[in-house]
Amino acid sequence: MSKCVISQIEPPNLLVSTCETCDSVAIITLNRPTLRNTLSIETLQQLTSVFSELSQSSKTSVLVLHGLGEAFAAGADIKQLLKLTPSSAVDFSLLGSNLFRTISSSPKLVIAAIDGFCMGGGLDLALSCDLRYGSDRAIFSHPGANIGIITGFGGTYRLPQIVGRNKAEQLFATAERITASQALEIGLIQALANNSAYELAIEKATQFASLGKDFISHIKKLTHLASKPPTSQSNILLNYYHQLECLKEKAQL
Repeated sequence: MSKCVISQIEPPNLLVSTCETCDSVAIITLNRPTLRNTLSIETLQQLTSVFSELSQSSKTSVLVLHGLGEAFAAGADIKQLLKLTPSSAVDFSLLGSNLFRTISSSPKLVIAAIDGFCMGGGLDLALSCDLRYGSDRAIFSHPGANIGIITGFGGTYRLPQIVGRNKAEQLFATAERITASQALEIGLIQALANNSAYELAIEKATQFASLGKDFISHIKKLTHLASKPPTSQSNILLNYYHQLECLKEKAQL
């Protein structure tokens, strides 16, 4: 797999590469397998830098995010959390929430491939992605209730949007773990892989990339506006719709 030139210095907690079969698909790999890819301050900073750069890249249209080892991401780094002051805790929360906003607002299609634990802040990370695929090894949970905390990374906003308010409240309040099959049933993931979620994500990413980066970008703008369309932005939404129609017509020529 050839390396994708993103930064002169590759982040130590991440691996960034391009897909062997499609150069317009970039792969971001969380590389802390011995720590179940927990989200440290440094990891969040590195993800922010990489996603910001990839979102501006003219070479990529789809981003695939996954984790090495037995976890996608098993939440925030608890050792660091225990050392936070009230002030630095706010900074940590803003670091994560701003990153996840960068991901969700990226003009690129972002896919999370979940082959293992996806918990707490790691689940918030997956929720910020456009699509989520899981394997039968995937386990999902927001375990904060067990230690008397709740996520500050935006999960309280995104989870109810995806699975509904009642189910989200249940997951937050009980800290229960759910399987990939259960996640599929409630709409938390889009598909369940027969074997590897990563392989399924790469397959889907290649298919989406064939649509072209402009088409994907306009789709995302349309769905973001349509999910909560302010009256003042109705003309913007209509403009994007017409641009999509033009792109479809060109594709049929």
